[in-house]
Amino acid sequence: MKRKKLLIWLLSGSCLAALAILLFYPGESPQRLRSLAQADSLIVQELALFNVSSGRVRTTEYPVTDDFTRKHYSVDLPVQVSATHYHAELRKQLQPLRIETIGYADVPDGELTLQLVYQDKIIRTLTLRTDQEYIRVPHPAGLMVYFDQRPRSSQLDKLRRLDIPVGIVLRSSSRRSLSRWAASLSETASPVWIWKNDSGRTFEPVSFDDSGLERTLEAVSLRHGDVRLLAFGHNGQGAWRADAPDGQDGTDGGAGLDGAERENLERVRELGVGVTFADDMEIVSTDDRFEFDRRMLAFSRLARKAGGPGMLVRGTDRSLEWLEEWVPRIQRGGVVFVSHD
Repeated sequence: MKRKKLLIWLLSGSCLAALAILLFYPGESPQRLRSLAQADSLIVQELALFNVSSGRVRTTEYPVTDDFTRKHYSVDLPVQVSATHYHAELRKQLQPLRIETIGYADVPDGELTLQLVYQDKIIRTLTLRTDQEYIRVPHPAGLMVYFDQRPRSSQLDKLRRLDIPVGIVLRSSSRRSLSRWAASLSETASPVWIWKNDSGRTFEPVSFDDSGLERTLEAVSLRHGDVRLLAFGHNGQGAWRADAPDGQDGTDGGAGLDGAERENLERVRELGVGVTFADDMEIVSTDDRFEFDRRMLAFSRLARKAGGPGMLVRGTDRSLEWLEEWVPRIQRGGVVFVSHD
């Protein structure tokens, strides 16, 4: 009898706990389609991520009822873009809104027709065709990730899964920490960069005329064979660019430095340490998903317009997971991540 009462109490407690979880942690509510403009926005956004020019997209509207107009998109795709790939990516964006996408291939004409269906009604139609004369130009860009502590093996695995060249930057005011971190990366990452700002800037206030910088670089170089310097605070002079013609490290030799700093820069290079100036790099340090997505989308657009921009992302578990989603999306538009060597 006592055992039966105990079971009843346990079951009652489990039910109350489950009810509390539902009340206080309801989870994410499903997205709803508030207007057809949402679908239009996602269609255009995905075309932009594939770097399809707006001039290659034509729209036609067909009134169906007094309160409903169906829109048809005719899209010419560059030869580097697969219509089925676009279909797959668009479907991922529309599924949370419960919009179904149905594809029909016209093999003789080389067209793919997509119908967007919501609540058993066709709301949008897309006709995708490949234009053999529409050739997209590749756009170089660079990605670096900086760490405020020693990168864990799980974080390095995430970087490897990106399958692109990624520069690893270490940031600390402790010479001992930098040496230990660099030593742990000696077999997994080469080269590594040491973050350096000029005096008066945020993060580590070290300038070229500080003798501690040379000692730090010497100590780190003993633990890791290929160490370089990532320098900030020179008003964008000599900033890193992926397509820089002057030197493999993407620098112009230190333009904008005063005499003392230039001399110390030469001493740094005598140590065999390459210097990369990075004032023009886009720095992304947020842990807020909305802001991260906004910055990635902006960089994707910048990479398709500017010549070889660079991006420096703070390495956290969250940001590295988000990069795994965003790198392929940025690459869709013809952006090619290039090596920093």
